[in-house]
Amino acid sequence: MQYVIEVGYKDNILDALGESINKDIHDLGISKVSKIKSVQIYKIDADLNFAQIDDLCCKLLIDPITQEYVVNKTIDAAASEKHFVIEVWFKKGVTDSVADTVITGVKDLGFQPAQITVHTGVKYIVYGKLQAKEAKSIASKLLANTIVQDYFIGTAEKYD
Repeated sequence: MQYVIEVGYKDNILDALGESINKDIHDLGISKVSKIKSVQIYKIDADLNFAQIDDLCCKLLIDPITQEYVVNKTIDAAASEKHFVIEVWFKKGVTDSVADTVITGVKDLGFQPAQITVHTGVKYIVYGKLQAKEAKSIASKLLANTIVQDYFIGTAEKYD
């Protein structure tokens, strides 16, 4: 079964990556961004049940004090605020070392799926009244190394 796990910081915890990217966006001359939220995404395809996936999340993928996770759902953006969602993934054939570590962690936890594949990515929720070309500029200049990564941009209307 395929699981999509999203891991993000709790609302009262500083998202240092998001803050750093927000400063970089302003350095690009794009001043319409009010904040960025970063979310780690894991796509896991394995013959594991939901309880095992929950155990994996709690023991391997999150810091329970600062982070929260959802399985087969999305960490929602504030519906009242205009935003873009930009996802960044490794291209097919590029080594994903975080995915390799997750596979090792699954086995270290004692789970022995017959087959397992993992892909990791990062979702950025970019708040502000941006134009699509500005979102594309942010994605291509700051968020993705287009040699080894692909990015996908969605609008608030698509994700709300």
